[in-house]
Amino acid sequence: MKRTKQYLAALIAILIYYCVHEGAHLFYALWHGALKQIHMMPLGVQVDIYRDRLTDIQFAHFCMSGAIATIFAAWVLTIHSTVLVKWFGIKLGNYSPFLLTCSLYTTIALLLCDPLYLSVLQLFMGDYDMQGIQMMLPRYVVSIGFAMLGIMHLIIIVRLLWPRYKEAFEG
Repeated sequence: MKRTKQYLAALIAILIYYCVHEGAHLFYALWHGALKQIHMMPLGVQVDIYRDRLTDIQFAHFCMSGAIATIFAAWVLTIHSTVLVKWFGIKLGNYSPFLLTCSLYTTIALLLCDPLYLSVLQLFMGDYDMQGIQMMLPRYVVSIGFAMLGIMHLIIIVRLLWPRYKEAFEG
């Protein structure tokens, strides 16, 4: 049962990541009247736009919006992790271990997914976001910047989040 709850928490974290990331793309496309459709794909969702309705800079902003939103959400969760740990630990009784797990996994997903993808994985898998972002910044600058951000986020997870949540799980 414990393993099932961990998998469910991981699934919830991934769904929240997609909602934040693709939601930012959706909001930007709607804001600029460029939304074409939303593609439901086997491994996620993709917001499709009318590219000709956006300038190159707007397209770059559209492509950056998902990463900016996920990193912002990750930092909000990280900054408020002490409050989340206390609230889930005290207020919710039997539900707290599952909600703590969801909170931890969501924060980790938001901290790591875009830095990992935009620094390393996009080299092997291709990336629509990088195509737009590189209209403003060279690809190597973006890759190195996101690699450094990912390393910083790993340090935050290991030094700050993990001990905080570990204490909550043990307490």
